[in-house]
Amino acid sequence: GFPAYHHELLHEYTKYCPVIATIDKKDTYGTEAAIRECCPEVEIRGVQTPEGFLELIRGSAVYLGVGEPLIAPSCFEALSLGTHVIQPRFPSPRVLANKPITEGWTSQHPYLEKVPEPFAFTVDPGDLSTVGRAFQRIRAAFDAQYGG
Repeated sequence: GFPAYHHELLHEYTKYCPVIATIDKKDTYGTEAAIRECCPEVEIRGVQTPEGFLELIRGSAVYLGVGEPLIAPSCFEALSLGTHVIQPRFPSPRVLANKPITEGWTSQHPYLEKVPEPFAFTVDPGDLSTVGRAFQRIRAAFDAQYGG
């Protein structure tokens, strides 16, 4: 299965916004069943076309990561469209087998850790209050820009 913090993060995210999960419904990990068991309020959609995925991101205020898959481009697509990104820091760094990168990965997208808030947030899955603070900062940035 999945690390416990995946479920905890997903559950925490649903406290702040509607969540849409785009997954391969035919995966061998049982992702759809795990999401439905953990957070039945999450809207589950299948794999999107590139155009459909970009349209979904365009209509979203926040792109939420749970830590998988590694090295996926979605968060960068979200940032390029003006969508905020929240991702978890890994409890311990991961080293990818059979890859030319030998240092441990501290999050799904270590490069995002260098992008300043309020554009990208790397939260501590062991301290879920960091998720709430990220959403508060995103809301404050929105209000400052658009007069909330």
